[in-house]
Amino acid sequence: MVAEKPEKRNQVNKIDISGVGVADVDYEIMEKFIAEAIGERRRIAITYASANIINLSQKNAALRRMLNESDIVHPDGIGVWIASKILDKKGLRARFNWTDCGYKFLETCCKENWSIFFLGATTESLEKARGQIEARFPKLRIAGMKNGFDDVESEDIVEYINSTKPDIVWVGMSAPKQEIWIQKNRKALDCYVVQSVGDIFSLFAGEKIRGPEFLQKLGLEWFFRLLYQPERYFKRYTFGIPQFIFNVLKQKLKKKLWSVKYS
Repeated sequence: MVAEKPEKRNQVNKIDISGVGVADVDYEIMEKFIAEAIGERRRIAITYASANIINLSQKNAALRRMLNESDIVHPDGIGVWIASKILDKKGLRARFNWTDCGYKFLETCCKENWSIFFLGATTESLEKARGQIEARFPKLRIAGMKNGFDDVESEDIVEYINSTKPDIVWVGMSAPKQEIWIQKNRKALDCYVVQSVGDIFSLFAGEKIRGPEFLQKLGLEWFFRLLYQPERYFKRYTFGIPQFIFNVLKQKLKKKLWSVKYS
């Protein structure tokens, strides 16, 4: 059973982007934060903010509240990083997304002997992911797996996860489904870290196609996804990106008017 110690709020700096407090972190800070929580037997919840999730939070106050109640909301993607530079003199320290760090973190789990539970994707995808991961990380302690469609609605899903005694639970579903699930169940989960990870299981299963490395470095992988799966990403990017930019510029303007008024 996870010890009931007083919750500690994270001490990392945050930048307000459209009402969401995005943590100024990189991989090393995230890994340290997780290691400290496990070492101190504390429960923490980690979510992330992409431009899409921040857009969704503008129309969903409950989602925005759930994000801000997380111990860390880490940035995801170049859009959030650029927005931070517009809104703050320093901005976020790094372009960052957890997908790029997934394999690196599993290697850390092997070294630290942390067990991890995967919740999300389909059963077929999870089995493919298990095969790939176990071949690459034979020492990794996979506590268990459940799909994010049928199994997640089961009334005894939390009881089942707890029975596997994981240190970490990764929740990989679409937004805001994963955030809602975490907020609803975080206090009942007998683990130290519960973290939203999006479609990372599809990456492990070999089903997610990444853009060319040069596009990743330029921050244009989203354009590759749009070309590769237009039916999935057309609305998100063609309408979502302008909406995100508009909201950030509106926030910047309000900030300037406020500073002039009270200077």
